[in-house]
Amino acid sequence: MDKKQAREMIQDIFSSAFDRERYLPSTGERAFVQVKSKTTSAELVEYVESLNELDSFNRMFFVYHSGEAETDDERVIVIGPEKLSEMAVDAGLVTWLIRKVS
Repeated sequence: MDKKQAREMIQDIFSSAFDRERYLPSTGERAFVQVKSKTTSAELVEYVESLNELDSFNRMFFVYHSGEAETDDERVIVIGPEKLSEMAVDAGLVTWLIRKVS
């Protein structure tokens, strides 16, 4: 197996493991989104390593609501509980959220 075939196999494996893949037309980037209910910085490191191995992705969004996850990698957007709740309120999703948990 050559390097290109190995890379494609890794991409297939990891692509199926991500919650979402997105193309960002404003920047021309491809990103994947990983959503976790509970996480740690160690778990985030594993996904950052995946990003390093995959040439097809430029950016990653890591979204969680419990735990703690931090990275200095500028390609990674971490959305934790505070930011997630702020975004939900800003998007007008409060009533929808209340209905979902009721």
